[in-house]
Amino acid sequence: SAFSWPLPVVLEHFHDVAPDIEIRTREIDTHEAAASLLDHTLDWAIVRQTAPVRGTTATSLFVDRFVAALPADHPAAGVADPLDLAELSGDSWVWLHRHISPDYHDAMAAMCRTAGFSPVPAHWARSVTSQIAMVECGLGVTVVPAAASAARPAVRFRTLGHAAATIELTAMTRTDPDPLVGRLTELTRHLTCRARGQV
Repeated sequence: SAFSWPLPVVLEHFHDVAPDIEIRTREIDTHEAAASLLDHTLDWAIVRQTAPVRGTTATSLFVDRFVAALPADHPAAGVADPLDLAELSGDSWVWLHRHISPDYHDAMAAMCRTAGFSPVPAHWARSVTSQIAMVECGLGVTVVPAAASAARPAVRFRTLGHAAATIELTAMTRTDPDPLVGRLTELTRHLTCRARGQV
């Protein structure tokens, strides 16, 4: 979901300040980031992971709340009030494999347990984007970070009524990054804070 936000605005601004630098992007699973940084396959990564791995540094960009993603024809889709997650306990769920993004998976599971149930996943996704696409296909319900809840014709997003779990988006680098990488991290932190009214 970083390809939806904040990467577009970050890349636009970075190109303005460093027009001679070529950036090559690659979509990876969160668990691949640290190894790719340490073997120098990557210089920088945006991940939903809070704990840096030895030899890497994680810079917090923002903390996001989860929202429910429902098919447009779901009985709870048209209600404006915050949703009690327990109302979805009997639904088919779209889930994310833990090895892809451990922090993300664990936050989803903890949120459901707090609501009093443990869903049995019916469908498995490899990314937030795929989770939402599966909901759009009518396969089930899920929870996703609010930053990923851009309008889609066949999906309705509902805020959650209880103390919703949060997930942190971080920029991960090697412990001693190249100065240009450090500059990219600081620009990203500044832009995400500004977008959320924190500067």
